[in-house]
Amino acid sequence: MSSVSHPDAVRVSPPPAPRGVPWGSVAFLLALLVLRFFVLERFVVEGSSMSATFDGGEHVLVNKVAYRLGDPARGDVVVASVNSVDVIKRVAAVGGETVEVRGCVVLVDDRVVLPTASGGCGPSTGPVEVPADHVYLLGDNRDESLDSRAFGSVPVSDVVGRVDVVVWPSSSWALP
Repeated sequence: MSSVSHPDAVRVSPPPAPRGVPWGSVAFLLALLVLRFFVLERFVVEGSSMSATFDGGEHVLVNKVAYRLGDPARGDVVVASVNSVDVIKRVAAVGGETVEVRGCVVLVDDRVVLPTASGGCGPSTGPVEVPADHVYLLGDNRDESLDSRAFGSVPVSDVVGRVDVVVWPSSSWALP
């Protein structure tokens, strides 16, 4: 039998298969959200309290799990929540240590531990014993810094994380 094609015949194709959920894209977005909310967060430096280490307007990445895995150490640059305001400062002393600021010199347990501040030195204070599970924070530009000399030691639980890298502008890419 021969097949005759009719001019009004319509060729029928099966409907396209339904598209599945793009699981690769979902997993990627989920990983980004986990990174953003639990691991890394971007902060913008405001003011001059940390110059010459950071300039106002620079963007930094903060490692939010660093202190879930260990404790802050003297010299670390951190972001902490003080009176509901995020501040970027350097850890000058940790719990159990006694800190004193004499002009531009920072002494911890009667030893010089931080280099001379950039800019001015700001007010002298201390000696102050840092309570357990607290940190004493200072700005690198102590003459322009509102820090632990004014608001006291900060509970480690209020430390958001450790500043790991400057990400913007690209000319400032550096580790603190």
